[in-house]
Amino acid sequence: MDPRRRALLMVLIFVGLLVFHLWLLNRVTSARNTVLSVLLAIAVGLFSWRIAHYVGRYRGVVAARKDTPAMERRRILMIVPVIAALLPIHAWLLSLTLAMGDYPLTGVLILSVVVFVARLVFYARRYLSLRAAV
Repeated sequence: MDPRRRALLMVLIFVGLLVFHLWLLNRVTSARNTVLSVLLAIAVGLFSWRIAHYVGRYRGVVAARKDTPAMERRRILMIVPVIAALLPIHAWLLSLTLAMGDYPLTGVLILSVVVFVARLVFYARRYLSLRAAV
């Protein structure tokens, strides 16, 4: 996939995540749940930052570069702990939504956990293949 098209796809993905998390933030704030509100506000900030990054990539302001295997391994080593840290947070939220009987949101959380696990498996395989190539 060419870099501009990938950047546009990433913008669309993060805008969707941003809208969904803003909706959740509105629900949680109206329920006066401070802990979840803070966590969602952090997520909204991170999504906004990534949107700005990929918009810059799309416009050509941030140059897309061809990564070396060492750079890709380093990026994998930085993102894996972030995704691994998101798993227990989403599992905790999953237990809350199940207890509340909010089954549509529970389904979305199950989907997010499945996506996180799939990404971790993909990154593990990719890292091992990059390491074996050295």
